[in-house]
Amino acid sequence: MKTTKILAISDIHAEEQVLDRLRMVSFKGKYDAVAVLGDITSSGPVSFAKDLADILPDSFFIFGNNDSPEVVQFLTGCRNYCHAKKIQLGDWNVVGFGGSNKTPFNTQFEFDEAEIEKGLEKAGVDEYSILLTHAPPFGFFDTAPGGMHVGSVGIRKIIDRHKPLLNVCGHMHELSGSMLHNETMIVKVPAATRLVGTEITISDSIQAKTIRL
Repeated sequence: MKTTKILAISDIHAEEQVLDRLRMVSFKGKYDAVAVLGDITSSGPVSFAKDLADILPDSFFIFGNNDSPEVVQFLTGCRNYCHAKKIQLGDWNVVGFGGSNKTPFNTQFEFDEAEIEKGLEKAGVDEYSILLTHAPPFGFFDTAPGGMHVGSVGIRKIIDRHKPLLNVCGHMHELSGSMLHNETMIVKVPAATRLVGTEITISDSIQAKTIRL
């Protein structure tokens, strides 16, 4: 099996320091793919998303619950925009779903669980999928203050049903790590506002580690 290396970044929230760091680093030849998991901004500006796409032009993009409609409209024109879509990546395929399940905060892009499940089902998640979601699946890296699980039931149902290779997610800023659930490795990416991302290596096994940007 050919080794596949992915850099995953999430929850940038229009932090200019993240762009400054990314401008200083060359990813050419280092990663097979870069995945941006949403909340690129905090309700804009679209110029920030354009700057990020200029730095990382072939990234796999999904939006977050805090991105603006203008940002989402821009992302739809990016080559590897993958919300509710499947795109081939070597031996694997990438399927994405942006936004989040319902929150108490009434943010820009929140979906009913049935809509999330239907969108991912239609996109064709399978055992060869690298599933990129902004929200984590219910029960994994989704514990809010007070102990309540706030992850997506729809994403969890898709994972349990189709057993994708990977689920890479963001959204919950304070949590990060990786955990194997049945045949699926769930990788929670920390907030890039801390100037970090996650490097994922797929070979005979899957390794994930937090790195400085």
